Amino acid sequence: MTELDDRLGIAYNSYRDEYNELCDTWKALDQKAQGSLQIAGLMIALLAGFATKTCEPLFGGGALSRLVIILSGLAFLCLWACVLSALRALWVQRVTHSPRGSGWCDVEAYTATQLLDEQLTNDILRRRLVEWRQTNKEVWGINDSKAAYLLWSQRLLAFGSGAVTSAALAFLASQLLP
Repeated sequence: MTELDDRLGIAYNSYRDEYNELCDTWKALDQKAQGSLQIAGLMIALLAGFATKTCEPLFGGGALSRLVIILSGLAFLCLWACVLSALRALWVQRVTHSPRGSGWCDVEAYTATQLLDEQLTNDILRRRLVEWRQTNKEVWGINDSKAAYLLWSQRLLAFGSGAVTSAALAFLASQLLP
């Protein structure tokens, strides 16, 4: 039984370590989503300030002025889509907790009554390993979902930031060129 104990102990430690790594990944994804939200918020505030200061001269302008308005509108839409995608990445999802104990408590309870044979021990411990595997698989899937939303959020943030920068450059060009 000691060989079985050693193998099961290694399996439990492996699943527990994997669960801890998955939880760390979850936290890192949440932090990145919060960062995307903060940057997008700053960019939206910058865009609002830019639009307030530049609206008056643009209405009488030509093609560059229309380009500034179009780029500003595009940036605004991208940045708000970034915010929504980052919020979706932060969405609280229900996950089962990691299995408590290692299954040995169940085995010891049966051992105390002398009703336990090796097959029953294997069944109890195998059931616990299945619980760990299912929990880790669930957390892995949620992390994949968070990462997908975060990827979209970051792409939209990059595109929106580029549009804000382009709008600012177009505005400067419209003011400097006759």
